[in-house]
Amino acid sequence: MLLWVSGRMPDLLGESMDLREYFRKVRAVEATIREPLVWVVSLKTGDGGRKGVRSLVTRESAARFVVDGKVDLDGEHDAADGR
Repeated sequence: MLLWVSGRMPDLLGESMDLREYFRKVRAVEATIREPLVWVVSLKTGDGGRKGVRSLVTRESAARFVVDGKVDLDGEHDAADGR
């Protein structure tokens, strides 16, 4: 069980993450996305993520994935293109 105090949570590498700052970044990215659904393009990640896979996700998920460094927003397509 992980316990954290004062808005800091330990990550798997033993470092701590400032949760307030993390969610501040998520809200800032989310504020730039106007549509409820948005296309994202995956980036290559150290945990096996493949580069270039397009997915339609919610605004909230897209913001978290962008902050986590897992995707970029796909500016060439809007949500209506994939429906």
